[in-house]
Amino acid sequence: MLELVQVERELSIVEVEQMLERVRELNAQIDAARDRCEQLKAHYEAKIARAKDICDEEITAPLSELECLTRELRRYAEANITGKKRSLELPSGTLSFHKRQPIFYLGGERVNKDNPALIELARNIDAELVKVKTTEAADWAGLKKRLTVADDGTVCVADTGEVLADMRAQILPDDFKVETA
Repeated sequence: MLELVQVERELSIVEVEQMLERVRELNAQIDAARDRCEQLKAHYEAKIARAKDICDEEITAPLSELECLTRELRRYAEANITGKKRSLELPSGTLSFHKRQPIFYLGGERVNKDNPALIELARNIDAELVKVKTTEAADWAGLKKRLTVADDGTVCVADTGEVLADMRAQILPDDFKVETA
């Protein structure tokens, strides 16, 4: 079997000069390609920005009009939905209100089931309202069921009527929904 052996030879000065010239040409090609890429990116980024502006312009007017109409329909619904009814069906659609859950605060901070003060509060009301996993957390869903909220945001324990001085609730307006037929 014949083995090919690559023999390294010394380069001549002419060959080195030719290689250096080729390296210069390749570097120039790479720089030109990078410049072209940057120009293309800038060009298309400008087009994308303009397209976004056009889309925003097209959405702004109908969105603004929709907000105005919804406000007017809400006023109409508030005046015409009476008693325990929460909706008004019309030939072209339905206007309805949906109760939203209040946002609770304890010690000035929004309630978080892992809050030590909430865990302690839950434990004081009923130890079963504290769930023990690897860390302690209040059974916030269960605790909320045991609380009542007054119109001014005062929070009380439903069973005992005890007012929770450190806790308050932010009462949110009902969600208003418009459905078209």
